[in-house]
Amino acid sequence: MAASGIVPVLVSANGEWDALVSILQPAALHQCAMGQYFQTKIAAQPCLFLHSG
Repeated sequence: MAASGIVPVLVSANGEWDALVSILQPAALHQCAMGQYFQTKIAAQPCLFLHSG
């Protein structure tokens, strides 16, 4: 059963962030004061990936 709402995922390491972006290939990377982020679905579950490294 999928969780309700968006699942936040914080990635701090630059290498892990680069690998994640390479694997998931988001349509767009957004910038905020804390770093980059993108939203995608994994197994129909909305996820928000944030980079703070």
